[in-house]
Amino acid sequence: LTAAQAILLLLGNMDLFDAICHSFTTMATGGYSTKQASIAYWDSAYIQYVVIIFMFIAGTNFGLLYVILHGKFRKLFHDEEFKLYLYITLGASTIIAIVLFLNGYANLELSIRESIFQVVTILTTTGFATADYLLWPPLTGAIIFALLFIGACAGSTSGGLKCIRLNLLFKNSFIETGVMGFFILYMFIFAISSLIMSLFTQDIATACSAVISSMSNVGPGFGEIGPMDNFANLHDFAKIFLSILMMVGRL
Repeated sequence: LTAAQAILLLLGNMDLFDAICHSFTTMATGGYSTKQASIAYWDSAYIQYVVIIFMFIAGTNFGLLYVILHGKFRKLFHDEEFKLYLYITLGASTIIAIVLFLNGYANLELSIRESIFQVVTILTTTGFATADYLLWPPLTGAIIFALLFIGACAGSTSGGLKCIRLNLLFKNSFIETGVMGFFILYMFIFAISSLIMSLFTQDIATACSAVISSMSNVGPGFGEIGPMDNFANLHDFAKIFLSILMMVGRL
């Protein structure tokens, strides 16, 4: 895999030294680059797509890759962790690409490429960069923030919780009635609700604090709903949504 990526990067006009170094650090999900600007230095769509593909492969369970290399391709789509890994990648990339395109960030192709690259590099904990996502709309930042916790597949060199644990914890929340199940369900509702709220606020702090303040029935939060402000200026839908969260929190 390392050799294959190096060859493909050479075809993209990256010199031999850079191609080898970036192939090493991609497959190890290390992310270190020979350039300060990282992958953005080359400003090449071809190179970015190559790196995206191999980052995604590097985030896959290497035991599963070994089985695939022996021709057992059905194992790939029967593996629950890989399917979750794939769904998270596609789902997050699609949402971010749509938001970027609708906000006039770039044309459709660049919006798709930038979104996929950032999602995969964060999810696999590789750490390459091609864009400053802090300048993107709040919703994209909230999604990327959530991805920081997840990681890719067990059996890969990525960090984070790993998709297999996320899958098990999610399933456990529906059958476990104890403290752990409550905590997992609580945090899951918080995460999804924060993503929704980020559509109606100017910053992540306001979105997240509004959600947790409502769920915990606290009152004030941060940003637009700080102790010297209130919820009056929020969008009507946001107020209805937070009202529901207040009831959910009590339950």
